[in-house]
Amino acid sequence: QLRELVPDLCAAFDRLLENAAATDPQCWGKNAIAKALADLGHTECEHFVRGLRHVQREPVWGRLVDTALTLRGTCALALIAVRDLPRREILQYLTQALTDSYEAGDEREREEAAPVRRDSVRAIEQLGGEEARLILRLKARTGDSDPGVTGQIFDSLLRIEGDAAIPFVADFLNWPDTAVGEEAALALGASRLPGAIRFLETAWHAAPSQALRDAILRALSTSGREQAIDFLLQIARSGREREALSAIRALGLHSVSESLRSRLAEAIAARTEEAIAAAFAELG
Repeated sequence: QLRELVPDLCAAFDRLLENAAATDPQCWGKNAIAKALADLGHTECEHFVRGLRHVQREPVWGRLVDTALTLRGTCALALIAVRDLPRREILQYLTQALTDSYEAGDEREREEAAPVRRDSVRAIEQLGGEEARLILRLKARTGDSDPGVTGQIFDSLLRIEGDAAIPFVADFLNWPDTAVGEEAALALGASRLPGAIRFLETAWHAAPSQALRDAILRALSTSGREQAIDFLLQIARSGREREALSAIRALGLHSVSESLRSRLAEAIAARTEEAIAAAFAELG
């Protein structure tokens, strides 16, 4: 907490932006300075804005790779605490960061920049307010080349809006991109909202693909709620073999308590399939 060093940190940051690839390869110095400024509660925007805009391409394995991704994500998250920018301008910077690297001709570069976009989603979530919710909803509907970015939006909306976000997120369960549907299921489960758990149970019966059904069971297990555990045990007890196996494996995603192991053993006691016995034996 040596705040008297903030001017020196800012000066060093400026210095490392000059001939950046040579003076600060991989952005190690700038990353550390940006994080330190945020940790010290620095509330002036200049260096965070510069960091958010910085692109640093360096030769890696025969191609130029942008090494400033961590820096831009750090600066996006730090920007929400500055005091010398109006909220509107902060939102403008963060909204632009939601499409970080979209202008790149190299598709790999857009994919590699997904962490910056995820950090931008987190920053907008922390900023809060009606505009933040609408921006995140629009970004979800327009999509991203990385399903994980859309998944982060689902998580953020469920935290910001609670039950009000459940229908919006649930609409994505049958999205044409199946990976987005799985992200929606996992976000609903991770929210631990009772309404989300009820929706997942209903959606499981209507799911159009086995992959989505499996994702829903994993989501229910992730929630850890007793209602969800009961649903998984019921499938293990009376579902078709394929479904029962999926439910058992979903329960095994996390540490299985002796109590849960006993309940699962009771649920499958009448089953004779060797695969189910083997799946139960494999539980950690």
